[in-house]
Amino acid sequence: MRNEILTEDHKYWRALEFRLSAGIRTEGCDCTNKITKKILMSLPNIDVEETLNYLSAFGGWCDCEILEAIYEISH
Repeated sequence: MRNEILTEDHKYWRALEFRLSAGIRTEGCDCTNKITKKILMSLPNIDVEETLNYLSAFGGWCDCEILEAIYEISH
């Protein structure tokens, strides 16, 4: 099976949003994307680097900015 870019239409999009929000509440944002990357790596068949590139196109470079980008894309 081919790895996919996780976009707003993907079945794991909401899981990323909720897990990232919880991770930031627990760990805080250290100006990296380590929480996002950890979540993406735990999801099956996700192209981690291309998904991070997709999110960075919306201004998501660190975990808190990625969460903001997810909210903007979704709502």
